[in-house]
Amino acid sequence: MKIRAIIFDLDDTLMNTSELLVEKAYEEAADAMIAAGLSATAEDCHNVRKEIFRQHPSENVFSAIAAHFGASEEVAKAGYRAFYARDIKENLETFAGVNAMLDRLCSSHDLFLVSAGIPNTQQQKVDALGIAPFFKEIVLVDRSREQEKRDAFLQLMQKYQLQASEVLCVGNRFDDEIMAGKSLGMPTCWVQHGEYEHVKPESPEDAPDYTVSRVVEIVEVCQL
Repeated sequence: MKIRAIIFDLDDTLMNTSELLVEKAYEEAADAMIAAGLSATAEDCHNVRKEIFRQHPSENVFSAIAAHFGASEEVAKAGYRAFYARDIKENLETFAGVNAMLDRLCSSHDLFLVSAGIPNTQQQKVDALGIAPFFKEIVLVDRSREQEKRDAFLQLMQKYQLQASEVLCVGNRFDDEIMAGKSLGMPTCWVQHGEYEHVKPESPEDAPDYTVSRVVEIVEVCQL
């Protein structure tokens, strides 16, 4: 396998989003939903969210919380906006060794970053981390417009004349970028870390080509 390019996810792949941002963002989302009319406490929201996420991790958790408490979709939208479209106030840093890994890999591979969420918030993360110079291109997939990573992958392959077999897809969500990469015929590397680490392939055919616990381990994958 000759890898010419690598597509990276951002959250819980290059940075520890679960520990640095997620809980605070969920607290703000619960407050926003309550302010919008949700008849529940922040603790109620927290408990329901944990159970929903455990059973249905790919579901829109804010719609599910609103439905659980009999609230409107407008309440759900308030939570969604508060969680995804927030200003980044926290001090961010990449996982240990990530910058050195990117510096090493970008000298021999075309690196791309494809991150999904609300573009302005995702851009704030990229800026805070200072990682833009490592990437040939950064694509921010707008979930509020129902954009998908698979489409971004296709556009990058077409733009840079890449074959799927030459592009390694790296991310922490099996049910998102890994499945998208596999559907296109890309070799995939699943970083089993963060709040989605319990979401695993349902069959051997769906399994990623490689599984690592730390993203820096992909250097070894690229040398295979």
